[in-house]
Amino acid sequence: MSKIYEAILEVLEEQNLSIRDIENSKIFGDKTTYNFSQENPSLKSLMKLANYLKVSIDYLLGFSDKNSFKEYNIENINFNKNLREIIHNEKISMKQMAGDLKMGETNFVRWNRGVYPRLDKLVDIANYLKCSIDDLLL
Repeated sequence: MSKIYEAILEVLEEQNLSIRDIENSKIFGDKTTYNFSQENPSLKSLMKLANYLKVSIDYLLGFSDKNSFKEYNIENINFNKNLREIIHNEKISMKQMAGDLKMGETNFVRWNRGVYPRLDKLVDIANYLKCSIDDLLL
């Protein structure tokens, strides 16, 4: 069972909900929530789930004890813009960050084109920049 799935189950328990409630809500296709137990959800799936539960992704994943929920606009994620702004403010070059995180610089090109990082990379970036996931997304 993935750590993310365990974190999701904790939030569900806090809200007196179950996986069945998510499945019945039809925000995902069949078996999607089961797949979360096997592999990390996509960023868009995680945002849909956070919106359904009305929790921030940081709270949902257990990175924050405080739920500072703001609805995620799945069609208009500001990841690349926010990432560039945070890097600029921290006076870090993208090349330096890519090297420190052992990421290819091509990731930045893809993100600039609207492709979003995998969840594990997003967590690594947030930890590296000492910011929240919401700082990168909202």
